[in-house]
Amino acid sequence: ESDIKETVEADVVIVGAGIAGTLAALAAAVEGASVLVLQKSSEPMSHGIGFSVFDAQLQRDAGAEFDLREWTDFFAKDCYGYGNQAYIESVVYNSGRALDMMMDLIKDRGEDFGTVVPYASKGGTICMWNDPDVDRGYSRVPQMIKKLTVVAQELGVEYRFKTAGEQLEKDGDRVAAVIAKGPDGYVRAKGAKGIILATGDIGNDPEMVAKYAPFCQGLPNTYMPPDNTGDGHKMALWIGASMYNGPFSQAIHYDPSPLPEGDAPFSGSPYLAVNARGERYQNEDLDYPIIANSNVQQPGKLRWQIMDKTLTEYWNDFGNGMCRNQGFYYTTNEEGLEGALKSGAMMKADSLEELADNMGFEGEARETLFKTIERYNELIDLGEDLDFGKNPEYLKKTPVKEPPFYSVKRTPGPLGLLDGVYCNNKMQALDEDFGVVEGLFVAGNVGHGMFGCDYTISVGGISCGRAFSSGYVAGKAAVDKLPDYKSYYQPPTGAGMQIHPGFK
Repeated sequence: ESDIKETVEADVVIVGAGIAGTLAALAAAVEGASVLVLQKSSEPMSHGIGFSVFDAQLQRDAGAEFDLREWTDFFAKDCYGYGNQAYIESVVYNSGRALDMMMDLIKDRGEDFGTVVPYASKGGTICMWNDPDVDRGYSRVPQMIKKLTVVAQELGVEYRFKTAGEQLEKDGDRVAAVIAKGPDGYVRAKGAKGIILATGDIGNDPEMVAKYAPFCQGLPNTYMPPDNTGDGHKMALWIGASMYNGPFSQAIHYDPSPLPEGDAPFSGSPYLAVNARGERYQNEDLDYPIIANSNVQQPGKLRWQIMDKTLTEYWNDFGNGMCRNQGFYYTTNEEGLEGALKSGAMMKADSLEELADNMGFEGEARETLFKTIERYNELIDLGEDLDFGKNPEYLKKTPVKEPPFYSVKRTPGPLGLLDGVYCNNKMQALDEDFGVVEGLFVAGNVGHGMFGCDYTISVGGISCGRAFSSGYVAGKAAVDKLPDYKSYYQPPTGAGMQIHPGFK
């Protein structure tokens, strides 16, 4: 007690200033609540290209319609029962209202401030932020959160940066305060109406990764900032909440690259791929997460893609799967090739011997590599992939026959470990008996309930979308202003373009 230098009070105290924490702050503040946000780092922390939303007015204006029941059913099935249907329904049904609130708050602020662009007219659920300072894919969500922090402060939300939540306190049976460590010592932050934990994932706590996401042990962090050490998960557990035992949902990707050479295009394209032994080990024409998850189980968790001079001739012919193009870092295939060659993320060779040198292959692995390439070209000439069954059209467009040859070294890493504390459809944390932990809410990656062992990559931006919507729900519920969201349901009229799960 003597270490606590200050006590502060607000209606709602939020720990974490990412996507979920920011939406929670806005949702509570627009209802007139006083809000205090505690953030471990010196600035808001978020990540992502876009966020998935269902049935916002912005999407309706773009001519799209969504059947919210269909989308709820889709996610309930996609998670193989590991999720919570009531939670899923809350995320899906409230996401559109969350974006409606946000758009109302930023209207008439001008192009320099920024705005949201919906991709509903192209059949997607994803929305992306645009402003003059957006310079690449992964700067979009951070820019949005930066701008929304300004909006929150205008609404009276107080931010305390470099102030890390460490422990929760109860008043009787109710969670009533957070003890946080700031630049000047410990602070007791009391939340009269609720405490919301929105501290991100567990990715930089090796012990928690070993327990809840063992498949990810030994993988380099693709994104997860040093501050993501499961602080909210721990505080919730210590106060009596119940944690999902796992395995946690994982988002193992190649992009952005964890390798020092940086990003290279075509990570999802079906070019010949070999492991560190020089062996081909799968059909390369598989969905992006399947490729990455299979890669984790290869020697050294390494994978090389190999192309020949036909690279630029066919690089637009492999469908619209994830990263079957320049990827997120570059804007065109040409720019991607030039940039990756310059950075060393892609290497060019005038012979197979130089190709092997560039890949660092020696001895038996080198000889196996040459045999693998020879066999692969035989299958191309045959017109049928007898070994792994790749699409014949893609097989013939991915030869390794004529120089120049190209190689790309890959290793995947988790973008996030998307799971946590059991909660209900109001984002209230649950105890070991699945009763509500009064006064405590969890949002974003601190909560459990949406995905299976891998998150739903077919719905672009759903990880950020879940954080977006769950933060909104937590903020409204904490001040007892969450409406009956089932009343939002509007059956599609048929007048617009209905966006179904799995739309291509």
